Amino acid sequence: MSGSVQAVILLPVALGIFLLLVQWSMLAWADAVALAAAEHGAAVTAVHGGTESDGRRAAQDAAGGGALSDVRVAVSRGQGSSTVTVSGASNAVLWPGRVSRTVVVPNERLTGS
Repeated sequence: MSGSVQAVILLPVALGIFLLLVQWSMLAWADAVALAAAEHGAAVTAVHGGTESDGRRAAQDAAGGGALSDVRVAVSRGQGSSTVTVSGASNAVLWPGRVSRTVVVPNERLTGS
């Protein structure tokens, strides 16, 4: 095969592999941001005196770095634990992807000493 035929065959394959790697990295970045935002929101919600609205606002702020769009945050503060779920759409190169991460942490409580 001549060099130009090899280039016509191999260049699209190499470009496809490159785009798949970029897509994977964008999805991994979005997943990491969703996890960090959920952890931050759960920590803010779980402190003594923390509220669901405080945790929701903290998670929204933490998720606003550009890796996620259409961010949705669900916060629940129960008797013993707080749960925060952050979901959103990752930036797309080849196809759109959604990520969702949930974090559950125990609530702070005062105990008598």
